[in-house]
Amino acid sequence: MIFKSGLLSGVFSKKKVILLVVMVFVALLAASSTAMAATYRTSNDTHPSSVYSYGNIDVGWRVDPYLSFNTIIHSEIHWGTSKTNKYNNVAPISGSGLGSYTARFTAPKASSGIVYVYYQTHVTGFSSWPVVGTMEDYGPIRVITVVPPEVKNISSPSSVDSGQPIQISWLIEGGNQISTDVHWGLSADSWNTNISPRQYGTTWKNFSYTLAGQTGPKTIYYKVQYTVDGVYYWSTLKSVNVNSRPDLRVVSLTPSKINPRPNEQIQVTAAVKNFGGSPAGASNVHLYADPPATPSAGDGNQIASKNTGAINAGQTRVETFSVKWPNTGTYNLWAVADGTNAINESEENNNVFGPTQVKVFDSILTVLNSWDSGPGNWSFEASKVTRGDYDGDGNDDIAFMYGYRTERDVKVLVAKGKSDGTFAAPAPWWQAGAGNWDWNGSKLVSGDFNGDGKDDLSILYGYKTQRDVKAFVLRSTGTSFNSPASWWQAGPGNWDWKGSKLDVGDFDGDGKDDLVILYGYKTQRDVRVFVLKSNGASFNGPSFWWHAGAGNWDWNGSKLSVGDYDGNGKDDLSVLYGYKTQRDVKAFVLKSTGTSFNSPASWWHAGAGNWDWKGSKLLSGDYNGDGDEDIAIFYGYGSTKAAVFVFLSNGSSKFASQGAWYTSANGAWNWNNTKILSGDFDGNGIDNLAGVYKRGKSHIRLFMIK
Repeated sequence: MIFKSGLLSGVFSKKKVILLVVMVFVALLAASSTAMAATYRTSNDTHPSSVYSYGNIDVGWRVDPYLSFNTIIHSEIHWGTSKTNKYNNVAPISGSGLGSYTARFTAPKASSGIVYVYYQTHVTGFSSWPVVGTMEDYGPIRVITVVPPEVKNISSPSSVDSGQPIQISWLIEGGNQISTDVHWGLSADSWNTNISPRQYGTTWKNFSYTLAGQTGPKTIYYKVQYTVDGVYYWSTLKSVNVNSRPDLRVVSLTPSKINPRPNEQIQVTAAVKNFGGSPAGASNVHLYADPPATPSAGDGNQIASKNTGAINAGQTRVETFSVKWPNTGTYNLWAVADGTNAINESEENNNVFGPTQVKVFDSILTVLNSWDSGPGNWSFEASKVTRGDYDGDGNDDIAFMYGYRTERDVKVLVAKGKSDGTFAAPAPWWQAGAGNWDWNGSKLVSGDFNGDGKDDLSILYGYKTQRDVKAFVLRSTGTSFNSPASWWQAGPGNWDWKGSKLDVGDFDGDGKDDLVILYGYKTQRDVRVFVLKSNGASFNGPSFWWHAGAGNWDWNGSKLSVGDYDGNGKDDLSVLYGYKTQRDVKAFVLKSTGTSFNSPASWWHAGAGNWDWKGSKLLSGDYNGDGDEDIAIFYGYGSTKAAVFVFLSNGSSKFASQGAWYTSANGAWNWNNTKILSGDFDGNGIDNLAGVYKRGKSHIRLFMIK
């Protein structure tokens, strides 16, 4: 071959030409093999970072061309548990040719610790040009962590009610052959005391166990034990609180009326509360009246029973009984929760509540006529009356301040109360002497001002020639009154006698009665309440205990009374207040703190148009003997009829109307001709009403309503 070239020239021999051709072919073949080895690549390799023992391993990848040749392509996964044996296993694949491939194979056992899986993607191809032959490529080595089986999603309630089953559930992931159970006990150190029945399954199975209801209060501690492929595992320690059992108690027993009449039906409410930690099923509350002994659940002498239904923990159910008594007397009411012992309680000895008293009166009030002056012997108009126990015998008496109009003279007479409901004839206990005392300028009250057990008289005395006031005390000796002693003087021009409404009470609870004055300022619609505290020998100067504020209170529309309405040992002030713009009345109470009165609180409201304030006389006393003083209103229907309405104190915030305890016949009672008082005149421990009735000109009669 001859080459005409600047580089090659000359004549080659045939052998040299043949050698040259062989060398060129070898070079081309080497280049072609190199190109075929790099013709295809795997990419987009995806795989999990970790799986459970015997879990599925899903791998995905792509095969893409590197150079464009017509080939037949195959790809697969090679894997093993070490880098050196990664070719030991071939995973089944899904896919062919160019594009996406997937493979799934099962992770090896990893019961006692972590195992690593190593794998590579592998691609092979066949080329028909430029050189026919097989070519292949391996992807990078990948690593997957295989972890031991695990118990997951352990679920149980944080607390259950006593007796309620406890549901425990869990999931075991990983493994091939599984068995599992629950170990439980009553302390963190003894959780392995009890074992549930063994359960079996395969990997990825949900298990559950129901522990029978337990009696609380207690805490259940447990662990889940599971065996996978012959290896034991434990969950962490779990706990469930079992609430305390129900505990039913009667917390109140309240009659709608504590002084019913015979055969008068009243309602008695019993409130039952579940103080336990678990619900109580349906049970009964029993009502007893005068049982021979303190009743207990299961006693058969109850007078009524009610089904309470289920009561949740902390809940209160109120049941109402309708009862009546045919005979008079005092009845002690008791209530017993869970009266049939239907409930398994945490405490079985606290179901009883009582006694609550109901006093049944034969006739609510009866009028007993007493001493009669006879015609022409006694002036009703010349008599100012008050009540007190002046001889200390336990029976309240009536004191008269009697004014002789023909001369400026005054007598004080006492009609002593007797246990049979009558009064002795009035007897003189003190006389001022002619010209020595102004009856018109005297306001009369009674109280034990020195704490010796005998009530005394006090007179707020107004001097007409000057705007001056004195408070006199006539101390009782038990048979007479000492001469008036001045216990306080306002001083000329310092006090308005006419603007003073006077009453008596022990407002600080020291055992000595004090004076209280509702004082009205005439130039403005304003009221103050002053207290003159007794030190046993005199009254301290007026102390300001409450002020209404200008324009806030009508002195003229206020009727005053005193009583210990909440039974705390300190007397309070009540005011029957009449609204002028409407025929309406409220009863306010100003509770004593011992040093002042709280602001007025409404304890009863008649409602607009329902009550005549002008026809009402306000009184205080303990009319049912419960220790809390109540109010009564002596109510006049014109000049022909009268009634006594009683309002019982609940001891805190309310006067409950009991209706009329006495109503006269039409034409039988002139309200205007009555001076009425409240006190325990017969010494039986329950206050009555008594007073003076004008029968005619200069003719009076004493009476008692009891």
